Amino acid sequence: MFFKDKPVFLKSLDTNFPEIEILSFGIHDFNYLRGIKNFRQHPHHTFHFIIQGSGYLTLDGITHHLKSNTFFMTPANTTLKYFPDHLDPWTYAWFDIKDTPNVMTFFEGLKLDITKPFYKTKLSHKILPLFEQMFTDEAQSHTQLPVYASFYQITSTLQQELHTLKSLDLVDKALIYIEKNYTNPALRITDIVDELSISQTYLNESFKKRTGQTMIAYLIDYRLNKASDLLKSPNLSIQAAASMVGYDDMIHFSKSFKKKFGITASQYRIQTT
Repeated sequence: MFFKDKPVFLKSLDTNFPEIEILSFGIHDFNYLRGIKNFRQHPHHTFHFIIQGSGYLTLDGITHHLKSNTFFMTPANTTLKYFPDHLDPWTYAWFDIKDTPNVMTFFEGLKLDITKPFYKTKLSHKILPLFEQMFTDEAQSHTQLPVYASFYQITSTLQQELHTLKSLDLVDKALIYIEKNYTNPALRITDIVDELSISQTYLNESFKKRTGQTMIAYLIDYRLNKASDLLKSPNLSIQAAASMVGYDDMIHFSKSFKKKFGITASQYRIQTT
C-alpha cells in the first residue's frame, strides 16, 4: 500500500492559488426556460458546462456556436450575450463565481479566457456524475462543502485532460484531422475548429505560422495532391479520383486542378501514365 511504501510524504502547495468564492450554482434547461438574446453584463464570472443541446455565445465581437460536453466561461463586467439554439436548446449546469483580483488566473489555468472562452471535453462520462453527485449531496447537506468539493473535482478532471493534450499541439491536431477527413465533401474549416474547441482566428494564425498556408489553402492542396497520385492509375476515372478526395463538383475540381498544376486533369494523366 502507498503509505507503507512511502511512510513519510510531504509536498508544499502554492500559496498563491487563486481565491474562488462560489456565489450560486444550478442547472438551466432551456427546453422549459426562455433564453435572453440581449447584450448584458454580470458582476460575477460564470462557469458553465453544457450537458446537452447547443447555443450561442457572443463575446469580444465573436459569436461561438457551442454544443454538448463543452465548458464555457462568461467573464465579469464584460458586455456579452448567450442564448440557446432554438432548434436544439441547451441544458447547462453553472457556477457563479465572485470577481476577485486573481480569479482570471484560475480560468487561464483551464485554458479559458476572452479570446478562447470554451473547451469541449472528451471526459463527460467522468464529469457528469460529479455534477449529479453535487446536486444530490447539496440537497442532503446543510453546508457548502459538497459544492466546493464537486467544483474542484470537476475542474481538476478538466486540468488533467488539458495536461494530457499538451504533448500534441493544436496545429498537429488540425493536420491529423484533415488527413483523416479530407475525403468528406462536407468537411469545413469550422468542423476542425469545433473539434479542437478553439478560436478560429487563433487556429488560423497558428496554422499559417506553422505551414505557411491558411487551413483552407492547405486542405485544397492536400486534396489535389492526393488526386494527382490517383490519376496515375489508368484504370481510375477522373471523376472517381475527384470523388475520392472530397470533390462532388467536377467543374470545381477541374478549375482547382488546373489552377494548381497549370494543366487539366486529362493532360496531367497523359503526361504521367
